[in-house]
Amino acid sequence: MNVDEVKSKEDFILLLMQIKKDFEEKNQDWESQDLSSYFESMIAWVEDTDNSNLEGNVWAVMSKLLVAPKYHE
Repeated sequence: MNVDEVKSKEDFILLLMQIKKDFEEKNQDWESQDLSSYFESMIAWVEDTDNSNLEGNVWAVMSKLLVAPKYHE
């Protein structure tokens, strides 16, 4: 599921399950290897992103925030 497809609580739960599975199976692909660095990456993503990524569908915004640490240092 793509983060822009998340439109409801149910979609968000499915994305969380997908994120968890991806980390369990391919954590070597993740920039954030532990919880502390995961939160640091979330903070950095919010600081670095423009406001257009933080507006609109709240489910999609939360989804983007949770997926960002996979790619963002």
